[in-house]
Amino acid sequence: RIIRSNLQYVLNKVEKPVIMVTSSLSSEGKSFITTNLGGVMALAGKKTVILEFDIRKPKLFSGLNLSFKTGITNFLVGKTALEDLPVKVPGFENLYAISCGPVPPNPSELLLDSSVDELFAWLKENFDVVILDTAPVGMVSDAMTLGKFADSTLYIVRQGHTYKKQIALIDEFYEEQRLPKISIILNDIKIKPGYG
Repeated sequence: RIIRSNLQYVLNKVEKPVIMVTSSLSSEGKSFITTNLGGVMALAGKKTVILEFDIRKPKLFSGLNLSFKTGITNFLVGKTALEDLPVKVPGFENLYAISCGPVPPNPSELLLDSSVDELFAWLKENFDVVILDTAPVGMVSDAMTLGKFADSTLYIVRQGHTYKKQIALIDEFYEEQRLPKISIILNDIKIKPGYG
């Protein structure tokens, strides 16, 4: 809820925001943050969709105990219609999820396809909030490719997990404007005395 409140200042009157969640490595909490942020957005009465865009290591659907028939990759290769993608998340009135679909051999190239533009145009038309759970930027370029569709980036840093040298990388992304409106979320804080 605190993140939802702070996003109002970051998004600054963006009517239907697209929020991208990324990090440097795996296991820093992207899917956890995406799911919970989606939940509080839906509770605020916004029709919200969360997308499993970490195509190589999808965790979103398994974390929600959802099964999928078709996903983003099915649409990108022309095998399914957009309206068949969203799955309603049980227990939430306004929350939907879209699976990544079967893992393709060429995820990065697939995201450059013009049908990705079509996907985002349709999402903005049909939902109030779109949240993307993307692959770590330290490993692949997917988040950079998807950044042009997003209004803001939530960059997850996890205590005791993210390497300090990767913090400098975030500054580089910010300075070079390679990701839109970066905000950092420090995850899994352990309140205990420590050196450095």
